[in-house]
Amino acid sequence: PRVPPRSPALRVLATDMSVSFAWFVALAASASMQVAPSAQQQAFDVPHAPSGAELPSAKICAAVDALGVTADDLEPWADASEMQPEKLQADFVTWLRDLMHTAKRSRLAAAGTLPQAAMHGVTEGPGALLDQLFSSEVAHGRLLAELDGSLTVSGHHADSKWWVQLHATVRHWAAFQAETRASAEAAEAAMATNSFAAYASTYDCLIGQPCLEQFMSAFLSHFFEAHVPDPSSVKLLSIGCGTGLVEKHIMQAHGVKNLRAFDFSAEQVAVAQKRGVRAEVGDVLQMGPERYGMQDVCFAGLNVFHYLPAHQMGEAIQRTASVLKPGGWFVGDFITPDHNRWYPNVKFGGEDRRVVSLRTLTLLEKEGRMHQQSSIVTIDLRSGRARLNDAGTHCRHLPAMLRVRLLFEEAFGPDVQLFDAISMEPLHRDADTCPSTRYVVFARKAAK
Repeated sequence: PRVPPRSPALRVLATDMSVSFAWFVALAASASMQVAPSAQQQAFDVPHAPSGAELPSAKICAAVDALGVTADDLEPWADASEMQPEKLQADFVTWLRDLMHTAKRSRLAAAGTLPQAAMHGVTEGPGALLDQLFSSEVAHGRLLAELDGSLTVSGHHADSKWWVQLHATVRHWAAFQAETRASAEAAEAAMATNSFAAYASTYDCLIGQPCLEQFMSAFLSHFFEAHVPDPSSVKLLSIGCGTGLVEKHIMQAHGVKNLRAFDFSAEQVAVAQKRGVRAEVGDVLQMGPERYGMQDVCFAGLNVFHYLPAHQMGEAIQRTASVLKPGGWFVGDFITPDHNRWYPNVKFGGEDRRVVSLRTLTLLEKEGRMHQQSSIVTIDLRSGRARLNDAGTHCRHLPAMLRVRLLFEEAFGPDVQLFDAISMEPLHRDADTCPSTRYVVFARKAAK
């Protein structure tokens, strides 16, 4: 039998009592049907259940009654002979918490720091429990079922309490994998999780490729058709090239032969170089003509300027103008101050949605400037073993669109145009936002 309809209130009450949701519901059933406590304990002597625990039946029944769960709903749980733990179908958070708890206790018992009696009813050893905990096949179906039943069509959560529990639990899952070295396979998985190659791979399928297909290829085509009649003859510098995915597209789709790129991350540069991009390690705040010469076009994709400290965006734009020839062009995309209305809590990537990114967003004020802080955990289920990457939190400065326009006009001159990144409709000068929450800047450096 399945547990009764998922209820955040019941789950929170179960969490407060430090027991699993499934065990709690079973006790609720037995309390409602007046099953003897000995039968409860015998039927649900599972690792997450505190040994000898007796939950207050009145409190359980009151919670069940308040949620409209009837005795008929709970009847399948009344017979202790039918209430076998292996038959329970708990939600993803409960399953994950219980399995992590059991695996941790099993490791302690194996190390001799926890009495073996505390593992009564658990037949698997630490290795088998870890294999189950980090099995992609086991996690994939459970996770998708949880998300499909709880997200809006736009990828936003509809239940903030549920989302906080899910995000926190997956972060604990990632931390547990990072500290687990139970086998060679687990060690290999942990090393891969911490390598940037794995992160870059998930970033491209979650962010890079979708953005290229959804709007970047279109606005780049618009730019080249309008302002670069002979792409094969221009010199183009890409600022913050990342993995080189978009730069490779520019070379292949538009015939740019003289493309140079740099990024702050040596790991990203290595990935870009493998794609055939002439990339190097560099810093936009140290960019100048003495190192990069004079360019015909400068490109900055995927809102890279937003990751700079707020007070340094103007300097970065000034330095960009310094490496452009008079009459040269800048093209790049930015995000609006209300980008959070688009920003989904969950993004899927890869075949069969086997890469899942959980993202919690917070708007912050720093020294009078607005910032978007994101906490991101990525779950890569493309191989047999789940690979978890907790990227921690990162901030992006969200300047007013007019401020960005003024910074470009100050550095480049009056020929500055802003467009919605999806529709490519021009944006009026005092626009606060745009429909897609992404916009593109075309700026031409004035001739001296």
